[in-house]
Amino acid sequence: MAIATQTKQITVEEWLSFATPRAELVDGVESVLRTFESPKMQSTSARHALTCRRIAAALDSALAATDSPCQVLNEGPVVEVSQHYGRVPDVSIVCELDNLDEHRIEPSVVIEVISESTASVDYGAKVREYLSLDFVKHYLVVDARERVVTHYRPNKAEATRYTDADNTIDLYPPGISISLVGIFDYR
Repeated sequence: MAIATQTKQITVEEWLSFATPRAELVDGVESVLRTFESPKMQSTSARHALTCRRIAAALDSALAATDSPCQVLNEGPVVEVSQHYGRVPDVSIVCELDNLDEHRIEPSVVIEVISESTASVDYGAKVREYLSLDFVKHYLVVDARERVVTHYRPNKAEATRYTDADNTIDLYPPGISISLVGIFDYR
């Protein structure tokens, strides 16, 4: 669930000058993200944080085994979907590093780790938004509780769901594969 904190519609450019941590810009209105069961808390759950860290580590390891110039980024930089929409992915891969902006990115891979309160947006609006961008080649929605990864790609009619911990997800570009075992193994 997201809670709007202002009512005047603004642009991503205006929003970046004062953006609140753990917020996104939705239809020109800053929405503070609530990624957990308690609407009073603004922190992320331990499961969410651990899953994001493990995903980033798996991606880093896969990229290190290649000659790819791509880099893994954790939550922070904004993906400008349109003038009035700015999303902050949990994890992303950026390959165009020459034109890297301090606050905005154009990732080729976007990953969101869902919670009960964000699932409808992650599986709904964000699929349409991210896949409308020419630079996004893969959008992964990770459900850590169910141990499922849903893989969306532009120009592909249906998403691929990975449920078996032995599955490997191929991401071309940037030319890597990651195993779900490392993402969901919480021992």
